[in-house]
Amino acid sequence: MSVLSSILKEIKNPYATIAKDGLICGDIHGYVDSGSYALNALVSGDLRGGYPKGKVTALAGEKGTGKTFLLLKAIKESLDADPEAEVLFFESEGALTKNMLIERGIDVDRVAIFPVSTLEDFRNQAVNTLDLLIDQWEATDELPNVTLCLDSLGMLGSEHELSTAKSGENKADMGKKAQLVKSIFRLITLKLSLLQVPMILTAHTYNGMGKYDPKKLSGGQGVELAASIIIFLSKTGVRAESKGKGKIKNLVGNNITFILHKGRLTVEGSKLIIGLDFKEGIKRNNGMVPLLVGGGILKKSGAWYSHGDDKNIAQGEANMYAMVDKFVNDEVLDELQPYVEKLFCYGAVENSTEEDSNE
Repeated sequence: MSVLSSILKEIKNPYATIAKDGLICGDIHGYVDSGSYALNALVSGDLRGGYPKGKVTALAGEKGTGKTFLLLKAIKESLDADPEAEVLFFESEGALTKNMLIERGIDVDRVAIFPVSTLEDFRNQAVNTLDLLIDQWEATDELPNVTLCLDSLGMLGSEHELSTAKSGENKADMGKKAQLVKSIFRLITLKLSLLQVPMILTAHTYNGMGKYDPKKLSGGQGVELAASIIIFLSKTGVRAESKGKGKIKNLVGNNITFILHKGRLTVEGSKLIIGLDFKEGIKRNNGMVPLLVGGGILKKSGAWYSHGDDKNIAQGEANMYAMVDKFVNDEVLDELQPYVEKLFCYGAVENSTEEDSNE
C-alpha cells in the first residue's frame, strides 16, 4: 500500500482521492447549455459546453442586459436536455411569474421556487437544501440532477438592514452584508462541487468611484472569490425604422457585450457580442458570425461575406445573420472547435512522450 493510500484510509475523508482517480470536488463532469454556441465557447471553451456543473457562475450587469433572460434560457436548456432534471430557483425580486416560465417553454412541474428576502434566508435555505441532497446522494449513490439558481444576489438585504428599517434607526451596515455574502459562499461552494450541482446567479454591477476605476460587482469579494466564472454584461440599443409616414426609429433589441471578468476554464478578459431581439430573444447562432470568419468557415472582404465557392452571399453582418443558420451544423461545429479553443482557452502543458504521460 502506498503512503498516499494509507493516509487516505486513516483520515477517512469519504471524498478524498488520489488525483489519478479524479477529483470529486474539482473535476467537471458536464455543463448546462447556455442556449448559445458563442456564449458556450466564451464560458467553457467548448461550443457544445456551457456553465460547468459543480461551479458557481455569475451573470452580472446593469439593468436591461438580459441577466434573467439568460438564466431562464439556461434553465430551459437544462430541462429539455434531460427529462429527469429539476431546478431549485431562489427568487428575491418578486418579478418571476408562472406565465413567464410557461411562455419561455419551461416545464413548471420541475421548477421549485424559493422566495427569499435576506441573505440569511438564502444562506439557511440553500445550506439545508444542499445537505438534504448530500444525504440523498449517500443513501442512493446517485448524484442529484438539479440546477440551483439565484435571481438576484443584489436584491437580497440583511437581517440588520431589516431590523433598522423596522425600528426607524439609521445604523451603518459596517460591512455586515459583505461578510454575509462571504459566509454564504464559504458554506455552499464545496457542497455544490461535491454534488456536481451548477449554480447560476444574477448580480448587479455599478461604476467605481474614480474615472479609471472599473465596474464593481454587487456582493463584493464573496462572489469574486467563490465564483468560478463571472461574466460582465453591458448593452447598446438596436433600433429599426418604422414604416409609413412619420418614420420613427424604435428600439427593437440590444447588442449585449459579454466580458469574462473571471474564468477558470477560459481566458479572463475574453469578449464577444451577441444580439438580443426583444421578440425572438437570443437565437442559438447569434454571435457566431465573427467566430465563423475567424475559423475560416466564412470569408469576409470589405462588407461582403463568402462561403466556399459561393461569393458575396451577404452584405453586412445583419444580412449574414439572416442566413447564418444555413452554415452551422454538427460538422461545422467540429471544424470550428480547434479555433474556439485557441481563441478562448488557456495554453496546455505538453507531454514530452506518450510513455511519460502514462507514467
